[in-house]
Amino acid sequence: MDAILRPDEQEALEAAQISSIATLAELGSTFTVLGVPNPRAGGPVLRSVAECAADWAAGGGSERDQDGYHRGLAQAEDPDYQPELLFTPTRLTSSGYMLMDAVHRAAALFTKRTDKGATKLDLPVYVLPKPFPT
Repeated sequence: MDAILRPDEQEALEAAQISSIATLAELGSTFTVLGVPNPRAGGPVLRSVAECAADWAAGGGSERDQDGYHRGLAQAEDPDYQPELLFTPTRLTSSGYMLMDAVHRAAALFTKRTDKGATKLDLPVYVLPKPFPT
């Protein structure tokens, strides 16, 4: 089922630019919209793709997290699989961006490609020019 978007949301998505993530290490260090539980003062407040992958691989997270992660693992079995990842600007990260969509698929791809010893990724991603409307 396709999501129904408000006109401002549709406009934001249409303005997205295509970029890429070159390496698996870059994907793993990418911050997501998911918050760090009990963040330390001065430390990151958002979780990285690698942190999410490790947590979910160990059985952590909610039932929804486990479901999304395991569906992503099945998709990532395909060596040509490339999930569509959407980034939005934020002031919460040093890069100025965070992964706002497809976090479970990104974590699953990170897990599968790490298990296979991959380093190069060249994954196309979509980057919004301004924060997504809320």
